[in-house]
Amino acid sequence: MTIKINLRLCMQVFCRCMLNPSFPNQGKVMMLSLLLTILNLAKTTAQTLEIHQMSVGHGDAALVVVRDTAKVRQAIIAAGQTVPADRTDMLQLAVDSSVSLNGTVVNAVLIDGGDGSKQANKINFYMTKMGIDSLNYMIASHYHQDHIGGLPGVLVNFNSNKGSWDRGLVKPLPSSTTSNKSPSVYGKYVKAVTKAPMTRNTTNLATTLNLFGTGKKQIQLLCVATNNYVLGDTTTKPAPRSGSNQNDLGLAWILQYGNFRFYSAGDLGGWKSGGYIDMESPLAEALKANDQSNFKWVHNGNDVTKGHVCSFKLSHHGSTISTSEYFLSLIKPITGLISCGDKHGHPNEEVIEALDTHIYPKWDISSWTGITPDSVDNSLQRYFLTSLMDGFTDSARVNIGNPAKSNGVIAGDIVVIVNDEDIEQKSRFTVFWNGELPGTMVSHVMRTPNAEGNIKMECHEVKTNNADLVYFK
Repeated sequence: MTIKINLRLCMQVFCRCMLNPSFPNQGKVMMLSLLLTILNLAKTTAQTLEIHQMSVGHGDAALVVVRDTAKVRQAIIAAGQTVPADRTDMLQLAVDSSVSLNGTVVNAVLIDGGDGSKQANKINFYMTKMGIDSLNYMIASHYHQDHIGGLPGVLVNFNSNKGSWDRGLVKPLPSSTTSNKSPSVYGKYVKAVTKAPMTRNTTNLATTLNLFGTGKKQIQLLCVATNNYVLGDTTTKPAPRSGSNQNDLGLAWILQYGNFRFYSAGDLGGWKSGGYIDMESPLAEALKANDQSNFKWVHNGNDVTKGHVCSFKLSHHGSTISTSEYFLSLIKPITGLISCGDKHGHPNEEVIEALDTHIYPKWDISSWTGITPDSVDNSLQRYFLTSLMDGFTDSARVNIGNPAKSNGVIAGDIVVIVNDEDIEQKSRFTVFWNGELPGTMVSHVMRTPNAEGNIKMECHEVKTNNADLVYFK
């Protein structure tokens, strides 16, 4: 239901009543209360939340956007287009019809900037197309080139009025032994932030970026991991590793809006192997402890309610060191996004097998719980890749893009748009994609993407059998 409020008329009536000496005081109190309610309603009903996972080849770059859907509606009408019945379809129509989105953005957050200048050019073009003329926050998940290499090129065109947010100066910082020239890349990032000029902020545990709204309808980013620490974890902090690997020192965030939750964590690991530590298991506990949603999750007759996320970005581009079955079983997502290109064999075969219900209808968690057998139904309904390199021979990756054999979509740029009309009772969102290739941002032959499309998702409809189900309290 759409509510139209004439604020000018409301203010005129309010002023007349308040200035009328014969109007009773009790009536004035009621009028003031009514006006505050109307102002709050007008402030919050027209907003929605978007997550954009941009296709930047090998690397990572994402946008979190709060947009005024009333202004999008006006722009569509002004362009002579028909407004879709579902407000989550308006952005896709506007983009496809070249409707200007200037002036529709309330807040914008950039998380990482890809590998270098080509990625920066793509991000700059994409943000302009999406109506973004400045950033409110810029986040660097960690100091590897494929995440911060493009940020200096972005900062030439877009400033961040609330500064950059990173893990600060906690050692180890990139050193001369670091691969992919990270010392110079890190230095260029610091120099660009200083030159912008903008404030450089160290992100601590529980750092909260409030993007819009109040109460349960507040849109906020909460930091749940940084520099090997996890929010609420009482165990001893793992000793920082010597050498060049910066991945496990990075930032992890939970984005919350009513019953909608999205998780993003750079390149954090989930396995104790190859110099990595298991950051994901304690992170799942942090996601449980900071869950404001109304979900109820039943597993084998037991209430294991907290910790569910509606969607998430897979860490480390879908590599073997992240996204364990145990972690998936704890966060219980229904959609996943993978930012990957043409390097390092990403996404890895084993990870795709774990995501796809065609291959793994259940997640085997016995190695973590010590109970044999022990499994949890796979909750993922769809997963989306920004791109996929050609040449893989295993069936798990070969079948991606074929809906008869895989839940995976080769998508190009991916956009998650939250339906906020009943966000306090449900979690509904639309995922749409443009089916574009990464172009010159990659040097290898890439698979043909799926055609542009969209799909409607509802978290509360995840129901696998009588023993495992998700619903709202």
